[in-house]
Amino acid sequence: MINRFQVPKPKTVTLAVRAFFIGWILSVPLMLMGSPSEKSETDPEMIALMGMILVIPMVICLVFIPIWLFQNISSGKNWARIVWLVLVVLNLPGALVGTIETHVKI
Repeated sequence: MINRFQVPKPKTVTLAVRAFFIGWILSVPLMLMGSPSEKSETDPEMIALMGMILVIPMVICLVFIPIWLFQNISSGKNWARIVWLVLVVLNLPGALVGTIETHVKI
């Protein structure tokens, strides 16, 4: 069914989607780099194999799912906003601990 009366998106929704996207773009390199204190003394071949196994799921999780959520948020889907909020809230404890570990040396 075609909507005859196209309602423009509110500016707050457009601004929020842009802010989500910018935050996501800024956080991807930090997630990929990991903590500077993380060093592995395992076999380099095992590290390469694990890297190859994890590439596809990481691409899906870090690229396609957020873009899909941004599109749904932009089109006014409330469930996408709730999913994004849940993902952000679940990520906060790890982000805070990582920030504290990076800046505070005990």
